[in-house]
Amino acid sequence: MAFEIKIRLVNEDDSLTRRQGGICQNDHGVPLVTWINEEETVLGVGSVFRVDKDTKCIGPFLYTSTARNKVFIECLLEETK
Repeated sequence: MAFEIKIRLVNEDDSLTRRQGGICQNDHGVPLVTWINEEETVLGVGSVFRVDKDTKCIGPFLYTSTARNKVFIECLLEETK
């Protein structure tokens, strides 16, 4: 079974201004995206970060790999059909 997820930016300029270098509060599940062969590809899902004494989000920013969890993701997608 193969699956494909396409991601399209709503506003390309907006996406550039929102880059902040990592995940923060309420960002759990946010996609880690890169370009591979001219297509946006999801590499991971935001899962863990640290907070300093001023409640500022600091690294390391940890992501769960979509490649390592491919079978699990495929099962979830199949169940929701």
